[in-house]
Amino acid sequence: MTEENVQTRPDIIREAVAKNPRKLTLQLARELGVPEVEVVRSLADGRAVELSVRRWEDLLRSLEALGGVRLLVSNGATTLEVDGQFGGFGTTGEYFNVQTASLDMHIRWQELAAAFAVAKP
Repeated sequence: MTEENVQTRPDIIREAVAKNPRKLTLQLARELGVPEVEVVRSLADGRAVELSVRRWEDLLRSLEALGGVRLLVSNGATTLEVDGQFGGFGTTGEYFNVQTASLDMHIRWQELAAAFAVAKP
């Protein structure tokens, strides 16, 4: 096999995203056997912008100004999509809380490894 025929992992990820741009990044990551963060970083056309995870609290608080948003939260067992508004911020123990009439979230901020703004087509 010549060098020009060898695809790198980023190339394979970008190709998979291009073939199915609406597919959940978590699904693509599982199919490709890569961390989801690699799929998000491979989104083309400025669909994803990596943000400073060190500024997680500023980022979350800034979402209040957007008004109603669609929020997608996913872990190994569940994916939740909900329409709501950020606000009612506070900290209790290991949790950063978002508590409004439409959102009730308790974020273990110490576990955050990356943050992105993503546009889904």
